Amino acid sequence: MDFNVTMPTGDEFLTMFQELSPLIPTYVHILVAALFPIFAGAHASLTRPSTAAKPSKKHKNDAEASDEGEDEDAPLQHMEGMSTSDAILFPITAALMLTGLYFLIKWLEDPQILNKILNYYFASFALFGVARIISDGLDVVHSLAFPQRYSDGEGLWQVKTLQRQTRLLDGNGQIKKRRNSPLPGPFAQLRLPEFVLNVLWFLKSAPNRKFTFKIHLHRIISADFKLGIHGIEGLLIGLITVFYYNFIAKPWPVTNLIGFAFAYGAMQILTPTKFATGSLLLAALFVYDIYMVFYTPMMVSVAKNLEIPGKLEFPRPEEGGKIGLAMLGLGDVVLPGIFIGLALRFDLWLHYLRLQKSKTPDEKPSLQHPEEEAESDSKQQDKTKQDVSKAEYTNVTGHWGERLWTSTPTMLLTSLLTGQQISTSTKSGQAAQNVSSDNKELASHTRPAWRFRKPYLTATLTGYIAGMVTTLLAMQISGHPQPALLYLVPGVIGAFWITAWMRREIGLALEFSESEDEEAPKQKQKEGHSESKDKEGAQSIWDSLGRMFAGSKSGTENGKTRKGIENKKEGDRHDAEQINGSSVDKKEQQANSSKEDTKPGQESHDDSRPWLKVGTADVFKLEVRLPPSLPQSEAAAKKDS
Repeated sequence: MDFNVTMPTGDEFLTMFQELSPLIPTYVHILVAALFPIFAGAHASLTRPSTAAKPSKKHKNDAEASDEGEDEDAPLQHMEGMSTSDAILFPITAALMLTGLYFLIKWLEDPQILNKILNYYFASFALFGVARIISDGLDVVHSLAFPQRYSDGEGLWQVKTLQRQTRLLDGNGQIKKRRNSPLPGPFAQLRLPEFVLNVLWFLKSAPNRKFTFKIHLHRIISADFKLGIHGIEGLLIGLITVFYYNFIAKPWPVTNLIGFAFAYGAMQILTPTKFATGSLLLAALFVYDIYMVFYTPMMVSVAKNLEIPGKLEFPRPEEGGKIGLAMLGLGDVVLPGIFIGLALRFDLWLHYLRLQKSKTPDEKPSLQHPEEEAESDSKQQDKTKQDVSKAEYTNVTGHWGERLWTSTPTMLLTSLLTGQQISTSTKSGQAAQNVSSDNKELASHTRPAWRFRKPYLTATLTGYIAGMVTTLLAMQISGHPQPALLYLVPGVIGAFWITAWMRREIGLALEFSESEDEEAPKQKQKEGHSESKDKEGAQSIWDSLGRMFAGSKSGTENGKTRKGIENKKEGDRHDAEQINGSSVDKKEQQANSSKEDTKPGQESHDDSRPWLKVGTADVFKLEVRLPPSLPQSEAAAKKDS
């Protein structure tokens, strides 16, 4: 056998580049589209790690919650964990499903009927998924336009929606200056008329004012949840998207939107819990993908014949000036993505591990670096775990507007446009350094908790990009579809474990586990667990859809679902009270008492707001409570009083 390999000549390289150059925009599109749901979903999946303490509870009414602008004390997010047996059975189950679909398509000869059935099946998941990603996207745009905090040459400004003021505080928490505009940076110094300012303050507070919904469908579901204006807009866009996709056409932008929604939602629901389990899962899928693409026609045939939102499509030029479509399976995004999301949560776990302090009075409260802990004795580690004080958790999801408007480049640009000189305290972009340690409330607001180090996220994303680029090059050179996991799995897994080895944190990586967190089961037990198996199966579907749409910010209010049979007695008793008029009288008394206790410029209690009711309790009933009214400014409150 001749093993001599001839290198391509310069002309051959030039020919290859000429063939590749028209496809470069398509390949860049594929790479960006694959990274978008991974990056966004990984950050949206962040929740309090086991190395952080619960934040102190704050009792706030609706007006104060609206004033905060963002949920600083987001509850623990529940994710579906995978065990070692799940990691082994997953590729086997996927192979059986793929084989079944392949022979079913061959038997039907026309896959249109199968496409309709599968699209109707995925419609509900697509609806909630699109609604969630659109709602979160609108939240990001709103935070960029109206951040809660921003920096300029003078220092850190805090926006107070309830008082309709933006305040510049000194290191002791004293107010130095005030502004009457919610706009950040150089826009805050624009002189705007009162009408424009009122509109801006309304837009600032509108997404935080929640509608309360109660839905009852006989023997199917009985749920209550809160939804803001962005959630309602996302739900409407989701309905339009699903209707258009199923009944009108399936263009690639709509297909990709639904695919993004599936990937974004799946990354917030699924977790391998451990890096060993995640590595085993990807290794098993590595073998599965190679076999199904190279040794069978099943993968390519099913992907081409099924028009379901399980893939991403990208326009690409073809011979004769025609436009074809390149495809990327969602599995090539979601499966490496859940490992990358686990790596980001591991970064957060390490961040709060470094913030732990010793409780022993004789020892100096020093920050313990993970490298030193990995080299210490196991008995000493157990003793350290028992004698440490955990730092309180601060919600790190969102804050995209604050990331932008408190960054050093934005602060420099603001100072350049306004002509302000940057003080020495804000040159580094960390205004929290001026905050005294006594003012804990101010320190909790100014501390940039989201700016923790992310070496493992950076490493795994770099490995994913390298694997995807290698996949595209291999596909271009061979002219044959490539199993993307063949290149993605070594890139992602290798990048993570090499980084852990270089940082001497392999022991910590093996120790890390999201299944050890006992707070999720405890919270589930509080919500009640007296249902039968058939009720639990039905409830899990609604829970999964609720988590995909509502997410972790709304907690149990958005995710709380109950069977109609369970609450039949309670619903009948509630209806009887309404007929007798007793519940109406109670609501009127609560409304009157809340009005008496409410001060000017503050919100009244939720019970004073009326319910809008549609339907009857026997079959279908929908109740909607309007959000609290917009907070008045201090000047308007004094004038009214």
